[in-house]
Amino acid sequence: MLNFKVGDRVTVDQSYVSNVLTTLPQDAKLVHTIQLLEMLGSETAVITNIGFIMVEKQITSGPLPIHLFPVRSSNPLFQGGSGTRIYLPSEEHINNTLHKVA
Repeated sequence: MLNFKVGDRVTVDQSYVSNVLTTLPQDAKLVHTIQLLEMLGSETAVITNIGFIMVEKQITSGPLPIHLFPVRSSNPLFQGGSGTRIYLPSEEHINNTLHKVA
């Protein structure tokens, strides 16, 4: 079970990213996610969507996508107001990577 929901503000545990996520078997989605999390740094982001994505009327399998929207518009992941999507291999990794803030 995830420790947060859509609308929650979160930060990234960068030590978990560098000490744990980088040691997992690396596929293209995880490598990209690690890069995105590093770009977010210690900034706050809002979770705007959690769940599977429809591709050609089928739900994609694999890691659970989390859509993040950086609070600060000058962050590169703000992307003109569209935010970014990350993929982590399990709920445990999501809960250990993202931490809810007040």
